[in-house]
Amino acid sequence: MMVKRSAKIGVYDYSLTLINNEGLWTGQTGFLEYQGQLFEYTFNNTGTYTFNVKEFPKIAPQKITVK
Repeated sequence: MMVKRSAKIGVYDYSLTLINNEGLWTGQTGFLEYQGQLFEYTFNNTGTYTFNVKEFPKIAPQKITVK
């Protein structure tokens, strides 16, 4: 996923918890409870960041590249 300075991630049919591996946000902040809810985070630095979906531990970490 390529983003410039902020990321918005939407949800569809179930609750999800997005866990950032660099500690940028907490699980509570990244909790998406209902369909269509958005999570927004503004990145202050360029780099590659990863996150996992707590409810799906077998899915590989997802990458966000900020330029």
